[in-house]
Amino acid sequence: MSAWDFPISPALSGGCLFTPGAANLTAVCSIPLLNPGQSHDFVIVVHPFATPPMDVTAVAHEDGGGTASAFVTSNIIEVGLSDVQVSMTATSPGKVGEPLTYTVTVYNIQDDDAANVFALLVLPKKTTLVSATKGCTGNPLVSCKIGSLAPGTGKTVSITVVPTLAGWTEATAGVRLTTPDRDATNNSAASIVFVNP
Repeated sequence: MSAWDFPISPALSGGCLFTPGAANLTAVCSIPLLNPGQSHDFVIVVHPFATPPMDVTAVAHEDGGGTASAFVTSNIIEVGLSDVQVSMTATSPGKVGEPLTYTVTVYNIQDDDAANVFALLVLPKKTTLVSATKGCTGNPLVSCKIGSLAPGTGKTVSITVVPTLAGWTEATAGVRLTTPDRDATNNSAASIVFVNP
């Protein structure tokens, strides 16, 4: 795998060490013992930024003079790239005991579909969740299922809370999707609101 096609550090399962090289990315995973008839899975997740097909090779061997070995090659097929952008607004100023609504918009600004999209909102401390758009679950991390976003389309969700303490309060919005995203820098937004007594 070309290192330039995978610039984001992957998520690795336990026992793995990730090493970026000039031409390849290498993940070395080890376990102290594998008994006869046992198997062990290592999960390595990368975030491709290029669309051409790429080869991924996995090799297994036994240290300490053993003879066990295996070799397998898997091909990553060409994929499209999306670019989702997150924005957020809030009713301001807020007031203790009165509804405060956050509006999160996720917009696909690229020319490929964005798949399995979820809008995320981390609720501020000292607030009570009151209501949310249908398809939203969780507290204090609210996850709102959006589904697929065609190029040039967006969707908005609303989450309403009631502040329980006066002062500055901050909420953070983000997005999760399964399609490769070209630019992760526009995947989050924050809103700081002053809550009056």
